[in-house]
Amino acid sequence: MGYTELYAKHSPERAIQFFTEGTKSDRQNAEIYLGLEQALKQAGHSPEERVAALQTFPGSNPPATLIFQLARDLADAGRYDEAQKELATRFVSLEEGGASQLDVYVEITLKQVRALAEKQQCEQARAVIQHLSSDAVPELSLTKDTVALALQSRRTQKEIAEAQAPCTK
Repeated sequence: MGYTELYAKHSPERAIQFFTEGTKSDRQNAEIYLGLEQALKQAGHSPEERVAALQTFPGSNPPATLIFQLARDLADAGRYDEAQKELATRFVSLEEGGASQLDVYVEITLKQVRALAEKQQCEQARAVIQHLSSDAVPELSLTKDTVALALQSRRTQKEIAEAQAPCTK
């Protein structure tokens, strides 16, 4: 019922009610928590509220999609170190066709760069990009070469440029 409300563009607040009820009756169903997060976002709730909703998942080993969304929401809340820690301290099984830890790591790092650039903290933004493009990420078992390869795609290069754009004006 929650997804029906959400996708039919009815009331996201009603969807929140359905998903909240769902978390009580099917506590191990990660899709309910992800739906709740989507409904909260659509209703304009803060990233902190979305983080809190995802953190109520009771399992010690949530699925990758939930961990990745939690990391994204932590980054949206400006909690970049915690976002990276979520990626580093959880076992994540890869899903075919899904995002990887590397994808999400780059995404949350670029959110940090964008936030720094928007505050005109351009030196820090450049330092984060320099770190991203020249260092390994041992917490995620990512080598320098693996990260460098990921950063070479046109899409990622465009995202890096867009993130730094406020500093080039």
